[in-house]
Amino acid sequence: MACAAACACSSSKSSAPDRSALASSPTVQAASAPRITDPCKLLTQVEASEAAGRKLNPGELERFGGITRCTFPDPTDSEGQIFLDVHGETAPVADAALFDSYLHAPNGKPVSGIGDQAVWSHSEMPSPSGRSVMKFTSLDILKGGRLVEVRLPGSMTTITAGVEKAGKLIAGRM
Repeated sequence: MACAAACACSSSKSSAPDRSALASSPTVQAASAPRITDPCKLLTQVEASEAAGRKLNPGELERFGGITRCTFPDPTDSEGQIFLDVHGETAPVADAALFDSYLHAPNGKPVSGIGDQAVWSHSEMPSPSGRSVMKFTSLDILKGGRLVEVRLPGSMTTITAGVEKAGKLIAGRM
């Protein structure tokens, strides 16, 4: 699932609008705000557990490529974990442009009351073997030109009160 989330990020980046074309946009200008360096400071273990509807382990900070991730693992089911991803200074696309690509994705649904903007997304696709279905669920939050991608258990097909609360907490700490 971690690889799928990372791959989804890189494929979304390539289809996002060119940064230079958005230079006059006020949202992109706000992207000069300092990057979030530790997404584990945006949500506690208890809050992540409430959002997932199950007990998760404490957040683990990981860095790979241009992404910094906080993973709240589920000790009993790898499908139940939550990821908080933020992009570093070397991101090829501004956070606002990447968010815009998520907002305009076929399965993206705007969510009001979280950050400056938020989008909920759930999708399902056959696995490469065709023997199972891969499920992806996310809540992407844009605030002050900065993006936090919250990857949720794929079994969550609709936004829950716990996820909405977590989204508001994350946005408040961005």
